[in-house]
Amino acid sequence: MDGSEAILQLVDNVYNAALDPSLWTEFLANLTTALRSEKAGTHFKEPGLPFTAIAATANYDPHYITQFQQYHHTRNVWISPADPMKVGEFEKQLSQLLIPHLERAFQLHFRIAELEMHKHACHDALDRLPVGICISPRPERFCI
Repeated sequence: MDGSEAILQLVDNVYNAALDPSLWTEFLANLTTALRSEKAGTHFKEPGLPFTAIAATANYDPHYITQFQQYHHTRNVWISPADPMKVGEFEKQLSQLLIPHLERAFQLHFRIAELEMHKHACHDALDRLPVGICISPRPERFCI
């Protein structure tokens, strides 16, 4: 796969992950391959939410992730690598290409999550009504 195909695949992975958050790990795994890196992770918190909305890693030992979740994440606001990597021209270009797509994917993710939340709230409200209700998208076809 050449560079442009790899970038298009990463962009596709980003939007797939926006629709299905379990796919962030696949995106990160492909990103590590493109960058010839060993590990990758993302942690995104929507402003105003009390919890992390998206967190995913690729190629990290699950033991260390558990340790982080149980202890360190409550104490460290910023985590930086002990040995910062040197960023080359390819990495800069890839970042410039991917960041707008990542921003849009996060926006889509939160919009879809919001719509799902509203859908569930409506269903819950209807389930609590003491009477039966029939809803039809085409009232002229409704028959009792």
